Amino acid sequence: MMFRQKSYYRKLDAILDRIGESGDSRSSLAGMIDQIIEAFSGDLGITSGRLYSRDGSDYLLAHSTSAKLEGLRIPSDYPPVKTILENRIVTMDESFPGYDPAIEAPLNLGRVAAFSLSRGFFLVSFGLDSSLEEESQLFALSTIRHILSLRLRQAEVEEEIDRAEAIQLSLLPQKPPVFAGFDLASRSEPAEAQAVGGDFHDFIELSEHSLGIALGDASGHGLPAALQARDAVTGLRMGVEREFKITAVIRRLNRVIHASNLSTRFVSLFYGELESNGNLIYVNAGHCLPLLLDENGELHRLDTGGTILGPTPDADYQRGFVTMNPGSRVLIFSDGLSERSRGREDFGEERLLDLFRECASLDSRATLDRIFEELRLFGGSSPWEDDVSALVIRALDS
Repeated sequence: MMFRQKSYYRKLDAILDRIGESGDSRSSLAGMIDQIIEAFSGDLGITSGRLYSRDGSDYLLAHSTSAKLEGLRIPSDYPPVKTILENRIVTMDESFPGYDPAIEAPLNLGRVAAFSLSRGFFLVSFGLDSSLEEESQLFALSTIRHILSLRLRQAEVEEEIDRAEAIQLSLLPQKPPVFAGFDLASRSEPAEAQAVGGDFHDFIELSEHSLGIALGDASGHGLPAALQARDAVTGLRMGVEREFKITAVIRRLNRVIHASNLSTRFVSLFYGELESNGNLIYVNAGHCLPLLLDENGELHRLDTGGTILGPTPDADYQRGFVTMNPGSRVLIFSDGLSERSRGREDFGEERLLDLFRECASLDSRATLDRIFEELRLFGGSSPWEDDVSALVIRALDS
């Protein structure tokens, strides 16, 4: 039998088109194998196909196109399996070193080609006839292995992004709570140049007269950042609900983040507790300094606290205290705002402060709309390079 490369690649392209249209991913790998066998049984001399998945110390036969053998188990220390894991693609028959007729008998195969996918989580094997030269079969199957690996990796990346996005969305309140005497607004837009970042903010209703307010940034992007942000919010809420003092909550949270499996990730956090009389007790753990413009327009930077969460388990934190009188405003933000770039120039905190001053007559939501609009204009057509999050508190006149 002659191997027709042009026909082979034409059929392979058609399979890839169908896979893309159907949205096949890791869960439909068996269907992809079926399509390959249907298309190439003649060209490649493929007679059957099997898909094994790792299950503890064995490989479980999850799909077979020949006899209904699903559920068959092969030990992961079976010599041919170990050889498959160590090589890109292997052909074998009964003369292969370590071949065990007792294990192979139920499959009723002669010569097979096999390879691993997803770092050995899957094994794929094809039964072969001998009418096509082995070199051509291996060349074609190596191409198929490469394509399947790319598809699985794409699916894994997409699944990770979906998980990270779901986590991040769960950390963003749909809207601020109503808190008498204050106008609150928050807004967060994800980075466009990255998959998912680690910005988060939260409102914690402590009592009728006290509201917890948090805004933080877990370093990095993707699923690790989203998981670290989730852990920070969960730890913060647990500490607050147990009525720990604010500094004790932050110290405990720092130790938790340091000890986590993601301890190479760091979290900056601003957390404050706003009282209905205008008192704001806060801790700034290595976060961008929020801007407080008091009723006279004087600037106060909320800088009391300590280092970023995570690197040092025994870090100490101090609490800060300010009073928000009617007419005063606070802007809490992530570094995505100040570091919005235009070429080599950043928007910067001074521009942000000037812009915040210009919003004196606007309510909190309109203030955020104006800030985000100016940031977009500053960067032109450039996408957000980092998550951009901000929260505005405005003390209302009595």
